[in-house]
Amino acid sequence: MGTITMIDQSQDWSDNTEGLDFFSNDLEGLEKKFNTGDKPVVKVPVVLKKGEVSFHSCLTIHGSGPNLTSQPRRSIAVHLQDASNHYQAYRYSNGTLARHNNDLLCRQVNGHPDYSDPVICPQLWPLH
Repeated sequence: MGTITMIDQSQDWSDNTEGLDFFSNDLEGLEKKFNTGDKPVVKVPVVLKKGEVSFHSCLTIHGSGPNLTSQPRRSIAVHLQDASNHYQAYRYSNGTLARHNNDLLCRQVNGHPDYSDPVICPQLWPLH
């Protein structure tokens, strides 16, 4: 089973929102859609030991290939944000509203996801 792989410096590339599919296992097909600004695609495997974690920007293109073993793949994703972060609607070029599964978990305020919902998005720091 392969590890997560980051695309080096991809967080600095132009918008790569269109065409990328978080749940796709066709990494080669997705790579053809990268908007690199003529920069090389450098894949960096993140090899972790038991108990280690990695942090990356949400703008960093990352993923894992398909699980080719009989063992289940396990991972935990924890999304962190600063206090000024808030929901901003984004539409793809075809007009479809972009959604994230987290939008469905937290409470709604004025019809929009509220990422300050303490039940789903607890404040970690500073301590109360």
